[in-house]
Order: sequence, then C-alpha cells, then structure tokens
Amino acid sequence: MPEDGGRKTEGDSKEYERYGFNYNVSESGDAPVKARKRIEVPEGAVSSKRAKVLDDLFLDRVTDNISHLGSVVSPLTDEEIEFSFDESDLVRRNETIALRSLMERHEDFDSGRLDELPHNGGFDYNIYTSGLLKKKARLAVVISAQVLSPLETHVVNGFSDEPLPPTKLHDLTAQCEHTKDVFYFLGVMSPTGVEPEVLQAIPAGHDHAMAVITPRGSTAWDIHVIKNEHAGLLLDIFDPESIDEKFERVRSSIENHPVMRRRNAYFPLKEAVKELKLSERMVLRVFERMAEKHDFLEFREIDGKPVLVNRQK
Repeated sequence: MPEDGGRKTEGDSKEYERYGFNYNVSESGDAPVKARKRIEVPEGAVSSKRAKVLDDLFLDRVTDNISHLGSVVSPLTDEEIEFSFDESDLVRRNETIALRSLMERHEDFDSGRLDELPHNGGFDYNIYTSGLLKKKARLAVVISAQVLSPLETHVVNGFSDEPLPPTKLHDLTAQCEHTKDVFYFLGVMSPTGVEPEVLQAIPAGHDHAMAVITPRGSTAWDIHVIKNEHAGLLLDIFDPESIDEKFERVRSSIENHPVMRRRNAYFPLKEAVKELKLSERMVLRVFERMAEKHDFLEFREIDGKPVLVNRQK
C-alpha cells in the first residue's frame, strides 16, 4: 500500500509488482489520480526495480563476507590483522539526495518511487591494527564496496541498458585517501554490465586493488580481478554468491567432473580453484562442507596436497 494510504485493488497490486510503477492517489485515498504508465523493459535492459534489488543484495552479501573473514593481511606491511566485525566501523553512503534532485529536475518527484529506484549504495569498512585502546589503533585496511547505476536513465525510463564506462572506476580510486599506511580493497558492482574496455582497465596500484562485479542471468555473477597476489582476497570479500549457492555450484561441478567418475578419483584443491573461479580459502570451505555432508566424499591430503576424494564410484 502506498505510504499516503491510497488503496489499490488486487489486480492493481499485481500490475504494480510486475511493472514497478507508482500510484498517485487523491487526498481521500479513494482512487488513483495519476497512474504511472506501464513500463516495458527492452531486451537487454535492466529494470529500475531489479537494479534496486541487486544494489541491496550485493551490499548485504559483501557485509556478510566481511563478517566471516576474521583476519586480513595488509599488503603494505604484511601484517595479519585479526578483527571481529563491528557495525560501528561500517560507514554507509548512498546517492538518495542526488536521486531526489534528478526526479525534481525531470518533474517526476514521488517519495514512493524512491523505494523502486537504485540508490547507488556503498560503504567503507575500516580495519584497524590491534591496540589496547581503539583510539590508539591505526587504520590499516579499508574495504570499500560501491554500486554504480546510471541514475538519470532510471529516473527517466524506469530501466537502463547503459554499461559502466572505465572513467567511473578511476573516479573511485581518486576518492581514496592515498596515505602510505592504508590499503584499499575496492569492489564495484554494475547492474547494467560494463563496457568492454573496463576489463582491460581495472585500476591497480601500490595501495589499492579492485574487483568489478556484474550480474549474469537471474542468479549468477561475473567477478573480474587482475590475477595477482590480491585476487584471492578480492574474491572472498566481493563475491555476492552465498555459501549455499557456492556449495551447490561446486557440488554439481565436482560430481559431474570427468575426474570424479572413477572410484577413488580425486579433485585437487588447486585445480578446483582454477576451474571454479573461487579463492583457495573459499574452495577449502566448500570441500570441507561437502565431505561432512556426503559419506562417499573424503577431504584429505595426497602427497602434501589437499584433495577431495570420491570413494563411491
């Protein structure tokens, strides 16, 4: 129901959910005064409602990933910093004010519609070195997550097919406070995909590393990183796929892998990392979980290398 108390019929509600348009109601709340036109989303475009869902989902998943990290190594000092997730160290941001300004500029302001548009949410999670007193601790690592959608296109059309350009990535790195003691792990998600040049222009520097994330289909994600010493941690932090989704994907891949069709065949951890495009730490977690759940699987070391063994076939 709209915030101002307007009433809709059951049929109206279904159309509202399906197409994501608003109702402006009379003061009495008896009938719509102005119904927003039905939005037909072209093939290849992303509706504003879906972009908003992806915005929220990405940030929630990354926050959850951070809460399970437990520790991070500062690339600047090689110091391993243990931490427990603390909400007070999470600095959230969004572009709601900019969104309101765009709606007013296009004479289309409706407070109810704000809930259906992407807000380009983001946050910085600050990780400090250990100390007896927190005020004595030093900021060492910043995990920065950001969603970038073309807001004006969404305001005007209710959808967008504009991919993210490379300049947006460099704008983000320019906003980092480049000090000698702080390293930034940056994750950027674009609901509408990226221009091809982006994948050849992912920024990297002595004090920052970046992952670029795009949705693929209804549930899958593509994560693009430069293959260097930071790649594994970037995957651990910014992969929006939940542990349950990873488990099912890895389970299916392994069970159908040619190597696992022979009795006592085994799947090396290193090979799984390469094929499944997950970090070693994440594949290790999934391997352990699979071995706990299935009696015919065993997780052990062969010649000093961790492997998953199939004892069933």
